[in-house]
Amino acid sequence: MNILLADDDNVSRMALAEALGGLCRNAPLLVNDGQRALESLQKGYLADLVITDVRMPNLDGLGLLKALRADSRFAPLPVMLITAFSERDLVAQALQLGVQGFILKPVTPDALLRARNVVGRFHASLTEGMTATMHRLSILPDRYWTYVETLAAQGHTLQETAPLKTLLADTAGHSIADVRSALNACLGASKVLGARPLEKALLQLDALLVSAPQPGDPRLAFAVHTTRLHLHWLEVYLQFNRATATP
Repeated sequence: MNILLADDDNVSRMALAEALGGLCRNAPLLVNDGQRALESLQKGYLADLVITDVRMPNLDGLGLLKALRADSRFAPLPVMLITAFSERDLVAQALQLGVQGFILKPVTPDALLRARNVVGRFHASLTEGMTATMHRLSILPDRYWTYVETLAAQGHTLQETAPLKTLLADTAGHSIADVRSALNACLGASKVLGARPLEKALLQLDALLVSAPQPGDPRLAFAVHTTRLHLHWLEVYLQFNRATATP
């Protein structure tokens, strides 16, 4: 699981990074303003949670939140704001923009629980839900998680069958049929699990591949990035929930 933490206050940034240590094995990616946070995401950092201070130079927290919600790749990405209790007017603005949670300054021990709850709600949005899928398919928990593991493995196969960075540079150098075969395997599994966001991303990528885009087409880069994000989020959902989930 990857956390992107944006705060221009070095002490606050380090304190929060330490407080979140129990949430992920990887150290959070630390940046000192919203612009660098946005650039990190645009360049391919696969974040599962963005935590940003409200007041920062270059691009503040609300500006970053607006930019993420305006970009379909990052619109589903959960965002938490670091804010002081007195900044109630900013809280109202953030809620209108779709923020998922808040962490109060100074950082308190409940920051980890707040972040964990936000991630849990995000994971719940990735599929129709474990209980609903089990009921629809008449399966038990072990079989459900086997299906999720299969979909995650097929996501790896998709990216290995068609090294997507190379595909972006030269679509003619790869068999589109092979790419679509791996993609359709993922698509079928995503439908079985009711993983609607991933299914939508795969359909958009498939439609673009069928149109035979030219090498370097920015639409292809955008669709590939979107698909990678959703496959990553599904894999983290599996890692985060597999051991402790109950129907």
